[in-house]
Amino acid sequence: MKIKKYVVIALWIVSLAISPVAEGKEPAADTVSPVERGVSKWRFNWGLTASIDIFFPGKCTSTEGKDPSQIGYGCSAGVKGIYECNEKWYFESGLLLAFGYSPVDVRLEESSDYRAGYYSYDMQRGAIQLPIHIGYRFRLTDEYSLRLSAGTQLSYGFAGSFDYDGEKSLPKYDLYGSNGVWKRFGADAVVGLHFDLNNLSVGINGNFGVTQMAKREIFSSHTMNESECRIDFTYWFGSR
Repeated sequence: MKIKKYVVIALWIVSLAISPVAEGKEPAADTVSPVERGVSKWRFNWGLTASIDIFFPGKCTSTEGKDPSQIGYGCSAGVKGIYECNEKWYFESGLLLAFGYSPVDVRLEESSDYRAGYYSYDMQRGAIQLPIHIGYRFRLTDEYSLRLSAGTQLSYGFAGSFDYDGEKSLPKYDLYGSNGVWKRFGADAVVGLHFDLNNLSVGINGNFGVTQMAKREIFSSHTMNESECRIDFTYWFGSR
């Protein structure tokens, strides 16, 4: 019994010696946030976005040069939402309304009205787009950060036209529908780089089409994808 009593007293003295209270100090508060400890802490934010696009209906891996007059253009606007897992990893999605225009070469066989060869048709399309990205943030300062993202984008073409703007009487096509030359549904592989300054974000995205969009064998290339180079501007309403 005496030995047990001495052990208890010894343990009590040791605990007092190593306790912060024994040194006249209050126990230190846990100043490390769950985010800094790597603990998941989901946070949602949303914003309005708009973009300027280079629209490219063609083979996404093509390295052939194009005349400046053959380069397409477009724009988009919509909303984005971002789910931040911690200070580094995040998921981002949104809903966009996009417009694209581009000249497209069509191969025609000879007839009584025109010679065989390639003729430039004008493609215009309106689409609803759903981007789905995962990204990684590099915090540069309290106000500045750099983000890398990758993912996909799904699109549905709801309106468009495919016309020849010239004097010759060439075959007429629709962009979509039974007489259409283009599919409505498409998918892209997307990589992006974004720079954040407080609530404003500026980014550049490469959207590489992976869906064969052509419904007819009339184009200069057998593989026809729907690709874009997009510069977007986003204003986030929540704190970053």
